[in-house]
Amino acid sequence: MKKKTDKKIEKRETFEQLHEKSVKSMTRRELLSAGLIQFTATMTVPSIVSLLANNNVAYAQEAICSQGGDPALVPIVVINLAGGAGLASNFVPQGIGGLTGQLDPLGSYSKLGLGKTPGIVQTFSNNAPFHTNGGAGGTQSSILTGIQTEGATAMANTAFVGVCVRTRDDSAGNPYNIEGMVEKAGRNGFLLPNLGRNRNMHAIISPPTPINVTGFNDITGALGVTGRLAANLNPGQQNKLFQIIKNLSGSQVRNLASASGSTEMGKLIQCATGANADVVGADTSNLNPTSNADFATVWGINNNTSTRSRDFVSASIVFNVLNNKTGVANINLGGYDYHNGTRTTGDQRDLEAGEMIGKVLSSFQVLNKKAFLIVTTDGAVTGPDSQAGGIWTSDRGGGGALYMMAYDPAGPPMSNSFQLGYFNEGQSAEESFITGGNPERALAGIFANYLAFCNRLSLVQSVIPRFFTSTDLDKIIKIGNRSS
Repeated sequence: MKKKTDKKIEKRETFEQLHEKSVKSMTRRELLSAGLIQFTATMTVPSIVSLLANNNVAYAQEAICSQGGDPALVPIVVINLAGGAGLASNFVPQGIGGLTGQLDPLGSYSKLGLGKTPGIVQTFSNNAPFHTNGGAGGTQSSILTGIQTEGATAMANTAFVGVCVRTRDDSAGNPYNIEGMVEKAGRNGFLLPNLGRNRNMHAIISPPTPINVTGFNDITGALGVTGRLAANLNPGQQNKLFQIIKNLSGSQVRNLASASGSTEMGKLIQCATGANADVVGADTSNLNPTSNADFATVWGINNNTSTRSRDFVSASIVFNVLNNKTGVANINLGGYDYHNGTRTTGDQRDLEAGEMIGKVLSSFQVLNKKAFLIVTTDGAVTGPDSQAGGIWTSDRGGGGALYMMAYDPAGPPMSNSFQLGYFNEGQSAEESFITGGNPERALAGIFANYLAFCNRLSLVQSVIPRFFTSTDLDKIIKIGNRSS
């Protein structure tokens, strides 16, 4: 019996050939042959994106067309000290006179582990007060020592403000996540979503979904396609595939989505696939912090350093936010619930926090970037003792504080004080002040100062309307823009 050998074989066109055709001229047969219709006609935006690219990049946050970020809104790094660090036992909070930048010491600092009358050294560009005899053995602030060790030269162009606020002890429920406000203000439209997961609740506005970075590969992996596409297509083919879908979204898919009753679907698909097309085609050669020798030196890393080490991960996060690859960078440090009946553990943790702060400030300096740093913690500690260096015995959120720092390579930022809020004679944050008794309002106050530093204070009312009056802002703003 004669075998049939004349069976017709259908030749499929490549993605590259389809890309050269007008989208309007592409037939349903061609689309089915390329395997594209199912992605755009039958799946929601998150499903399309998760199939085509790593879902950290454009994912239905996504579903919003980014118009690009406001270049005046500078990079932000947030360091969170989990557990309740003694921030007000390093920076020395003043009484009401501190609101205007005057030294106005309390009658005693015994509950803050600083004894009755701690010695004061004024530092940073705006003369912020830190203690010189409150640590174990009568040493100076461990946080200040760490900053000076790793970032001494950057301090001259850094304005420091201690924020006095009562806060919940040992709780991730303190609303210290600023990312939602920053994104709404216009710092968005970057290559990567926010890097590092802020363990705290958000303040006022829900934040975008971040990449949780445990190693450098988490960053690079967010910029590549996954699954069969990664295995079967080279980078050029991947880029062309996204461009095809981007164009398809703009015509046929929008009509299909509209016909199904979702008038916004076509627009959302177009935005999401367009973002992925931009990501896949982007130059990602400078994501690695070791690509800049001076920056790598700050962090003590090189090509032989484990990319999952704390310094390499922290350096990667800071490097990418300063190069505007992402909007906000978060670094979480653990071990700050250190009231264990000694001062040794707390001083060591504070030193490590200071070193991290110093490295971040030095990073701003070596990359010549105007930038903003926030330090948060959930609660505080106490060690009642009339002598300096009292041991830490328990939590004490009433003596809580946060830090904000603004760095400008052009010179010291404008500043009218080193303190937002003040402490009362009970050695606690005064709750009658606008931001003193409410962590969310304290973070909103920091956000207002960030906008003032960026010369965008006018955005306060559009981002957090009716949250502060103009009179409130006159009392809250401690940092300004040099050119304003």
